[in-house]
Amino acid sequence: MSATYALALAVTLAVELPIVAAMARSAARRVVVDAALLNLVTHPLAALAFAAWGDPASILGPAFLGIEAAVVAAEAVGFRSLTGMSWPRAWAVSLAANLPTALLSLAPAAIA
Repeated sequence: MSATYALALAVTLAVELPIVAAMARSAARRVVVDAALLNLVTHPLAALAFAAWGDPASILGPAFLGIEAAVVAAEAVGFRSLTGMSWPRAWAVSLAANLPTALLSLAPAAIA
């Protein structure tokens, strides 16, 4: 694991887990643990997918948007399956948690 990837994962967890905790209606600790586990699956898969299909010159290209949409969908399914959240709530939590980190991933491209 590279230092850059480790930093990206750490930032993702630091941003997303408090959002998930704030949105959890009950058993917040359990929901946060589930969110962390989901991220440990989706984050490396998204990084690999972007490395394979992403165009570094076009961070907002179809690959980026498709991969981010797949992550939101996978984590929504995970929240529904692991925590028993309703489908609308699972989608809302997944989108709310992933949107800030997706936007943060644009920052290096904007600076460059």
